[in-house]
Formats: sequence, structure tokens, C-alpha cells
Amino acid sequence: EKFALKENEEKKAIEAQIAELQEKLKNIPPEDIVQPSPRIAIPSLQNASITEESEIRELYASLLANSMNKVVKDGVHPAFVEIIKQLSPDEAKILRYMSIFSSVPTISLRAENKDQSGITVINCFSNIGELMKCEKPYDIGKYFDNLERLGVIRKSGAFESFTDKSIYEPLKSHEFIKEKEDSIQNSLDRNIPNILEGFVEITSFGRAFCDTCVTVELNITI
Repeated sequence: EKFALKENEEKKAIEAQIAELQEKLKNIPPEDIVQPSPRIAIPSLQNASITEESEIRELYASLLANSMNKVVKDGVHPAFVEIIKQLSPDEAKILRYMSIFSSVPTISLRAENKDQSGITVINCFSNIGELMKCEKPYDIGKYFDNLERLGVIRKSGAFESFTDKSIYEPLKSHEFIKEKEDSIQNSLDRNIPNILEGFVEITSFGRAFCDTCVTVELNITI
């Protein structure tokens, strides 16, 4: 009985995926629609059948539609399927943002002693998580770690930051950061908070992924 129920759920998921794909194909001239590569179509449909999150199914549908568009299909990399498989819904939302704003400021907060030895308390913080209404907006640093691992973004190096320092002010004055700074200052050891400025930017591979898989529908107040 459980097996039949699971099979029924997978069938419904595939039907939903096909309906979403058909909707996207309406935007492609009929003469440009071709057969997709089995390397992309088969795993995309298989993965979509066990995916509950609408944000992830949306990526698969866009990937499938573009793999069937003869104008752009040559730019569809087979690795895109595997990337989608390893994304969380929150990470899909972040990529939606970064497909427009290709580089975004970040800050890291360290707890240090007078000799500048210490530990990183918050790594690579950004307010994108809140702007995109992520389920766990303060996990943004972990999300960036995964996106960098997948090759779609790059984190700035130790001495890289934006020239315009004013863009870091909303992050430095963020309530989440201020609370952590207060906590550091009240510690017996490593009680000097130090903020390091940086950024994350989309890679050329990440740009190709977003152009193929990410549907941009943003309504953000910054």
C-alpha cells in the first residue's frame, strides 16, 4: 500500500513537471522546439518526480525547456542537472537574486584578542536571505559555501572588497550582527569584534547555469 502511494505521488509530480514544461515551451517558437538530450531529459524528470519543492521543480522545468530550444540548447551543460539536484529551495532563491545582481557585498565577523588572534563567528553574511524570504535567512554563509562548491559563485579573497564602503553599512548595522558584536564584547576572552568586508560573485559557469535554469521574477525592495 505504501509503495502504491509513493508511486502515485511520483506520477503526480511528473505530471506537474510536464505541465510546467509545456507552459514554458509556449514561449518558444514551435519551429525551434527539438528533442532534448536523454542525458538531460531522463535524469531531470526522474529527479523532479521525487522533488516536493516548487523552487527546485521550476529549475528542472527551465532546464528541460531550454534543452529543447535549438537556439540555446548548445549552451546547456549536462552538469546542470546534478547542480539542481544538490540545491536547497533557499539556494534556488539566492540564485534568482544573483542572476540579476551578479556580485553582492558580504561581511564576516571575528572575535579577536589584542594581537588579532581569534575565531570567525559569522562567515560571509549577507541580507539576501531576508530579501528573498528564505526559510533560514541566517544560514546564508552555508548556502554560499555550497554554491561555491558547485562552482556557480566565487567568494572574494582575503584582501578583496568593494571600493564603495557605504554598501557595507546595512550589513554592519544589521540587528543580527549587532547582537553578535555585543556578545563578543561581553566575553572574557576574544572580546574585540572585527568586521571583514568582502563579496560573492557569480562565475561564468554560474552565469550559464542561471541563464539556462533560473526564471527571474523579482520584486525586491532594497
